Amino acid sequence: MDKKDLSTYEMEQKFFRDARVVKVDIEILEETYQLALEIFARNHWTPEEGLRIALTAGVGKMRADQFLSVEDTHLAESQDLADRLTWLESMYAVMKHRTFHLMRDNQALEFRSSASGNIISGLEAKVRRLERENLRLKALCRASDAAAVSSPADAESQDASPLPPEEAQSGVGHAVRSFFRKKRP
Repeated sequence: MDKKDLSTYEMEQKFFRDARVVKVDIEILEETYQLALEIFARNHWTPEEGLRIALTAGVGKMRADQFLSVEDTHLAESQDLADRLTWLESMYAVMKHRTFHLMRDNQALEFRSSASGNIISGLEAKVRRLERENLRLKALCRASDAAAVSSPADAESQDASPLPPEEAQSGVGHAVRSFFRKKRP
């Protein structure tokens, strides 16, 4: 990762320290809404994005109008700048909103990734333990096969277990040995 890239936490602190999402519920005429939807569709915006852009563009326009004086001698140039500022403000608001939600999604994915890493570590440890147990069982099977080939009297008189005595009398190893001893001719 580039040192200039911000972590999720740094991005949240820099851009969204006091950001809160609010829901605005207003009534407008259907005619106005349909006209807005047509404009949004031409610009490839979803209705939600389009409404957000329209609202922020309107707020940006009102802010620009407050800063510009009607008595300004360069009114046309000022109006062009105001229009550009309005557009940029609305696009910034939409991108900030998207980034806010993407950042939240990213945080959730980071948590899931961390949890998955812990699960993987646990499963890897279990696989290593099962591999060791598998090797022990293979050795036990080889010893049992060798004991079955030898005479039954010899097999009963000697313990053919390759396992240490404390493991030989317990668990799966003991059960497997007992099973093979019962099956001998």
